[in-house]
Amino acid sequence: MINLWEGFEILPSHVNDDGLVDYEGLSKNLEFKIFVGELNGFDISKLKTDSERKAFFINLYNTYTHSLGVIDGNYKRVSEIKKIPGIGKKILKHKFFNFRKNPISLNYIEKILRTIKDPRIHSAIVSASLSAPPLRQEAYLPDKLEMQLNGQMMRFCIQPYVVHVGKKRKSVFGKKIDTLRVSPIFKWVEDDFKVKPFNGVERTIKKYTDFSIRKCMEGPVKLEYQGYDWTWNSQSQGKVREIF
Repeated sequence: MINLWEGFEILPSHVNDDGLVDYEGLSKNLEFKIFVGELNGFDISKLKTDSERKAFFINLYNTYTHSLGVIDGNYKRVSEIKKIPGIGKKILKHKFFNFRKNPISLNYIEKILRTIKDPRIHSAIVSASLSAPPLRQEAYLPDKLEMQLNGQMMRFCIQPYVVHVGKKRKSVFGKKIDTLRVSPIFKWVEDDFKVKPFNGVERTIKKYTDFSIRKCMEGPVKLEYQGYDWTWNSQSQGKVREIF
């Protein structure tokens, strides 16, 4: 048996500074394939603290998601997995994985995490696509989790493909105001950011983004949501993250 937290470090060892994955190298890592299989039998009652449970399910989501790139790395886009017979358009709902001998989906894991009421998890779970948050070069660990989540949320919010200043738009009063072009992830899970101490998407972005964006947010701003690129977050594709 591979140690749980050491096993979660296998995926990050194939990640570069841009948060992109070496799927070719990962596909040749026999230890990774063994570990993904061993996760099926893990006894979650061994997780004693909230930090252990949160770190476990973040790592589980990322490990399972990127294992799809190893199995089906010939697909150019994550969304193209839906062409596999029986999956259709329900990629996030499809029960690709067995956990504790029960078939589960990525949505199921995310649903567990969302009950924790910590919206920073949305900067940590990565859907293996270019518009997703960048992967860390380390696993999430219970004793470092608070620092890691704050750092990851900041890293996410300073990415131009996540938040950047757009064109000025007319407000309802006819006055031109700044716009922020933000990732649609903030729209999809908008309600999660309403909890204290985050108090909404706009305040969360202002807290974690860089100085130039915060300066822009000193006055009234309008949020506009960007598109989303479902291309694999692969190093080999040579594609950069698009700013929509």
